[in-house]
Amino acid sequence: MPLVRVLPALAFHLDVWVVMHEDLRAVRRVRLVFEHLVAQLGAYATQAPATRPVAAKARPPGTRGRRSAG
Repeated sequence: MPLVRVLPALAFHLDVWVVMHEDLRAVRRVRLVFEHLVAQLGAYATQAPATRPVAAKARPPGTRGRRSAG
């Protein structure tokens, strides 16, 4: 059965802070991941809601990599 929207589209203003421990700022790989997160979150936030990608359906815990029978 397909999902059916029952409420009108809702928009929320939400401040997002990307933070890390001060000691991790000197770790290059951590800093690069955070720079990437900031860039991608900023790009996502500036997209029109209708053009944003839809998140993948989450799998229940413990089912990673298993195929459904059927």
